[in-house]
Amino acid sequence: MDDLIAVGSRHYFFFLMLLLVSRGADFLSTWIATPNMVLEGNPLAKMLGWKWGSFINLVLCGVFAAWPLAVPLLITTATIFVAVYQILFSDSLCGATPGVRLARMASTSRENDEQAARFR
Repeated sequence: MDDLIAVGSRHYFFFLMLLLVSRGADFLSTWIATPNMVLEGNPLAKMLGWKWGSFINLVLCGVFAAWPLAVPLLITTATIFVAVYQILFSDSLCGATPGVRLARMASTSRENDEQAARFR
């Protein structure tokens, strides 16, 4: 525990900003994927919801900013989750996901009966 830095120092605020940006990116990617937390795979995050989850993340960012070793670990974890999400669900790499195809089909008229038959 000798490697802690002083709360309020320049290094503390630097690490705090790094954590807030990385955790914010993770929250943004989760919110884009599942705004109502239905598809969230983490049962603890699903149980806490957006309000308590964001509050706990802010508190943890404030605590972990004083411990420099935690910063690269949390940033790396958030970056990996965002990168995997982008690779798995980007339209440019693998085409539209089944959910996007269903949404497009539902928003169009019944002129595309052959396309509608594929999803039945």
